[in-house]
Amino acid sequence: MKMKRVATLVCIIGALAIMALVISCSDKTFTTTNISDPSETATPSYAPLEPGLRVSFSILGQNGRSFDMEIGDSIMVDGNHGFQVRQVDHETQATTITYRYMKGNALFESASVNDPGVRILEGPFVAGHSWNRNDTWSTNDSLILGEGDDGGTGGGDIRKVLAPVYMNIVGFEDVQTLNGDLYSRTLKVAWPVDENHTNYYWYAQGIGMIKYEEGFMRAAPDAATTIALMTDFQRVKY
Repeated sequence: MKMKRVATLVCIIGALAIMALVISCSDKTFTTTNISDPSETATPSYAPLEPGLRVSFSILGQNGRSFDMEIGDSIMVDGNHGFQVRQVDHETQATTITYRYMKGNALFESASVNDPGVRILEGPFVAGHSWNRNDTWSTNDSLILGEGDDGGTGGGDIRKVLAPVYMNIVGFEDVQTLNGDLYSRTLKVAWPVDENHTNYYWYAQGIGMIKYEEGFMRAAPDAATTIALMTDFQRVKY
């Protein structure tokens, strides 16, 4: 009886081994991992700070008015490793310089290397996420006093706390640029600049902002606004 049980157990083990061998040889798909959208598992780069990344825009309805935005040299911005951003108007050749840096999952923009600036974009990049644009101290150049001008405190770099202004992620939209390229699931960000108007910004992964709309009136959605749309982008070698 005991020998019979041992023989039965050996047969069962052998049968299971044969089944496992047949499955592994007949269908290799059991060894693969099915990821429906790999981009969802990676950290998206909606604001790459890559020197030489140049994005060209055209302002719709303004007789072909256009400009470039280009990430320039690295530079320290209020103690943070950042980059210079040059905006060049094609019509007037006027150049505007700002500064950007990343801190954690937030993108900051400043008009001065001595100012921490404002938070213009922040993760997590999900619909409904909001943040305070003005959650930093700001240097007000008109309040930088000379020695003795501040009543004896020594003057110098005077800062103030800005009133809170909230931005939020509306969701994701497809955007077709002026060169005909279609960018799917671009990040749409809203900035209510006052009680009547909202500015919108669209960001594409690996490029950054590719569209913006300024002056949208919530009470009159059909009213004219200023829209700039990307025409092309390139990576310039210095």
